[in-house]
Amino acid sequence: APLHDKIERRIEVSGFGEKEIEQFVREYYGESSSSVADALIARLNSTLHRIKAMCFIPMILLMTCYVNDVLDAPPDTISDLFKSIICLTVKRHFEKNGVKMKICSFEDVLRLCPRLIKLSQLALDGVLKDVIIFHNLELSEDDHFGLMNCISYRSAFGGVTGSYHFLH
Repeated sequence: APLHDKIERRIEVSGFGEKEIEQFVREYYGESSSSVADALIARLNSTLHRIKAMCFIPMILLMTCYVNDVLDAPPDTISDLFKSIICLTVKRHFEKNGVKMKICSFEDVLRLCPRLIKLSQLALDGVLKDVIIFHNLELSEDDHFGLMNCISYRSAFGGVTGSYHFLH
């Protein structure tokens, strides 16, 4: 059965209009960084029109502001946005685990995380099959690079099992 049949409560996000996008960006950066907010708004209105077309979705706008804030440059496309989010997530995972790795690009992530392609295929297959929780995966902490959470639980027979879900 499709996932939406199992959800008891639904929330509809109608999205942002032009004024709400500008207001959100200004509130994200606050008074002290109004020049950064002005610069991002100007770029969204001119050269980043492909990204702005998706910024009516609050989460996309939040990620755009975050990437702009951390990398000092907004992404040019939606693909660039998601690649940047993956890079920042993997970098944070390495830092959190005391691993000193330099991640400057998505190619670095692919080189350092060879199982990322397998995880991507797992995510795509899950979307196509309406699956968001994965059981019985043989993954270690190093295999998912902070892009998945594992929830471990003890069965009635004493065994420990884990289920995984992506951080999306």
